[in-house]
Amino acid sequence: MSEYTLDALSWQPWAAHLKALGSPAARWFWCDLDGAHLSPRPPSRLRGVTHVWGWTAATWWRFRCDGTDAVGAQLAIASRSGAGAGEPCRVVETPSTTWATGDGRTALTQALRGRAVVLRQTVDPVLLDFLEVA
Repeated sequence: MSEYTLDALSWQPWAAHLKALGSPAARWFWCDLDGAHLSPRPPSRLRGVTHVWGWTAATWWRFRCDGTDAVGAQLAIASRSGAGAGEPCRVVETPSTTWATGDGRTALTQALRGRAVVLRQTVDPVLLDFLEVA
């Protein structure tokens, strides 16, 4: 069982978050007015975006976006990330999948249908969801 740490990422312009993140070898997921996106880079702007999730093998990010600003959190496996500066937290991992082909409830592209997903939810000290799409 992994030990996790949680860090708050303050409310600030999205550009400031991008600068602070640098260019991690990560995957990113978000939805905007053009649909759902899975990319090796986060969105450069937040037009119509309400949430952005990112992940590496040992770190996960979640952002709540409003206009050009965002507030977020970083979840890390303490022993693998070297982070350790965050608050220790308890995490529940739940495997799932995206909606299947033919499911008319969402407008996902075919490339995003039926994919494995892992939801990581912090349950202490606060409830937050982190997403990872395979």
